[in-house]
Amino acid sequence: GKPNRVGLVFEGIKLQPVEIFGQKVDGLPPLSVDFTWPQNFLAQFVPGIDDLGSTQNDPDALGYFDIEYLDDELLVIKQQGGGRFALVKVNNYDP
Repeated sequence: GKPNRVGLVFEGIKLQPVEIFGQKVDGLPPLSVDFTWPQNFLAQFVPGIDDLGSTQNDPDALGYFDIEYLDDELLVIKQQGGGRFALVKVNNYDP
């Protein structure tokens, strides 16, 4: 494997609306989607399904990125297709 490679597994999403048409909507509940429920449900009935389609040990599988630079303030990652992202730490986020 590569020491600077990180694998991604998306288990779900949670969306919290902040504004709709310029109006604050703090009281609305978040929308959540669990991506693991079909596999977890089927694992009760089908032994070994947890490993079905697993690419965790494949260094060239989709869902990986390479860390090119990392310090306390900056993270630069390179996608498999060659795209790069720079994530900068901020002290305050005000939507």
